[in-house]
Amino acid sequence: MATNSVPEKAAKTGQVQQPSLLNRFVDQIKGEAELTKTMTSSDVASRVTEKMLEADSLEDAIAAQDSGMPSGKDLVDVEMQVNDFDTLPSSEQFSEGSPLGVYLLVHAVKLEDGSPLEFSTGAPNIVTLLHKARKLDRLPLDCVIRSKPTSNGALLTLKLLPKRVIR
Repeated sequence: MATNSVPEKAAKTGQVQQPSLLNRFVDQIKGEAELTKTMTSSDVASRVTEKMLEADSLEDAIAAQDSGMPSGKDLVDVEMQVNDFDTLPSSEQFSEGSPLGVYLLVHAVKLEDGSPLEFSTGAPNIVTLLHKARKLDRLPLDCVIRSKPTSNGALLTLKLLPKRVIR
């Protein structure tokens, strides 16, 4: 005897099935990513071009070209203040296995020296927590990325920095 799936049963009984909180979140951030993709992707390319033009030598310009955008993996244990971020759709090669299908272009500063910092990350925990911080009006956010070993590699997590006493 074949059992009907949940959506089939809901359709037969007239019950309306609400999307899960995760599905609503994914729909929301994918929509945001579609809205910002054309504006931001050309902006990233412009920044790389500007770095090449600002270089003092051809070697420095080539280094700027090859440096690319750091990722969250490159910034583990770097204390930072996240000021804002853009949500962008992941390309197919990176979206496979990702539950969210987006990545963030994060605008931050290093707390150590105040230098500007931009990086990309598609780590689900970081994407989710930064969206939560924005929703709760908690940006700018003093935080640090941590890496936790797992059986599938490393899990990137976002940790809040404790408030520091300023004298």
